[in-house]
Amino acid sequence: MRYVTMPRWIYYMLIVMGIGFAAGAVPFWLFVPVSGHFVAVVWVAMGAGFVFFSVRALVSRREDEQIARTGAAANATVLDARMTGMFINNVPQWNLRLRIDGYGAPYETKVKLLTFNPPSNGDTLSVRIDPARKDHVVFGSDDAPAASPPAAASAAQSTGGAADTVKVLADLERLRESGALAQDEFDLMKRKVLGES
Repeated sequence: MRYVTMPRWIYYMLIVMGIGFAAGAVPFWLFVPVSGHFVAVVWVAMGAGFVFFSVRALVSRREDEQIARTGAAANATVLDARMTGMFINNVPQWNLRLRIDGYGAPYETKVKLLTFNPPSNGDTLSVRIDPARKDHVVFGSDDAPAASPPAAASAAQSTGGAADTVKVLADLERLRESGALAQDEFDLMKRKVLGES
């Protein structure tokens, strides 16, 4: 469920960095007394973390792409959309509660989404389901919620960018009025969209 994603090369770069951290720990372990052992352990742990999370992200992305191509088609109705409070590259993360229809008995699942414009409650979207794990849902490319660029100020300067900014602000106001966004979250998002923070 990634609609604002990092390019693959960043994950590969992090894997190389992780291997570099682990290799860099060897001299500390061999040539620096006791304190060097601590530094070496920390570097190996950091390197292993970079490698583990980057490989995990790449595998997860490959699984999502596979499900988008070959998964079972179904429809998802948005029951609730709430911000998680997390921002990735200045784009807010949303937790969507969906009702899935058209693939066996209707059921509910949750997905996370990075976007400035989450779908509204009641919206129906095309999704693909992993037959082995029904809770693994991927939006169809035609219905994927559009992610506004994080640099909304530069978008506002391009042709049609002002209209996009107005739409994002209207969506934020609608979410504030519905209670999905608290006033402080609304103010923060509005400043980000207008490029004031």
